[in-house]
Amino acid sequence: MDTQHTAIVQKALKCDRAVAELFLSRTRAVRREARAVLHPDPGNADIGCILLDGLAHELAYGRNGQSLRLWQIRSGDLFGNILALAHEDSSAEVIAETWVDYARFSSTCLVDFMERHTCVAIAVTHLMLLRLEDTKSRILEESLLSATGRIHAELLRLASRDPDHVIRPAPVMAEIAVYVNSTRETVSRAVSALEKRGIVRRETDSLRIVAPHRLEELIR
Repeated sequence: MDTQHTAIVQKALKCDRAVAELFLSRTRAVRREARAVLHPDPGNADIGCILLDGLAHELAYGRNGQSLRLWQIRSGDLFGNILALAHEDSSAEVIAETWVDYARFSSTCLVDFMERHTCVAIAVTHLMLLRLEDTKSRILEESLLSATGRIHAELLRLASRDPDHVIRPAPVMAEIAVYVNSTRETVSRAVSALEKRGIVRRETDSLRIVAPHRLEELIR
């Protein structure tokens, strides 16, 4: 069993090694290429997943074909129908951004682990609450902030995952534009303006938020 993958599950589910290994033993390992659709899987509606390596994102589609990028999925994130709550006709897809390794499990499997292990139940509940809070923030930002303000908020959100406020890999302007319902040109201008003011700095493979407090003050 891959020790790195076990450690990722331990961290995600806030459990000990034995529980993580038992959980992985009830999953099926999958490797897919960039741009592959990871979820939903036709005919397998009650399938949840945990990303073990790589990057992906969830994309929702409207009735008229318009798309909305909901959130980025990183190593240790759960996605799919993890608690057997989604409908088969869900309009959202999870798409790989890079080559990815992930583990598939039945929705009832995770529910069973939550019932047996309090630590897992707390970890999954915390994840769901964070996702709900993120969704609420995006709705408020869409209603109350300017396009530039939404860009600043998204940069700060992406950097919050790293203690040094580094976004790695460097964000793609077109992808941020989809997240904040703007254009690539607007995002590029906003980032360039922040760079000139010394608030952000482009590095080899990343974007560093040099002054997060100053960036936060610009969110309006």
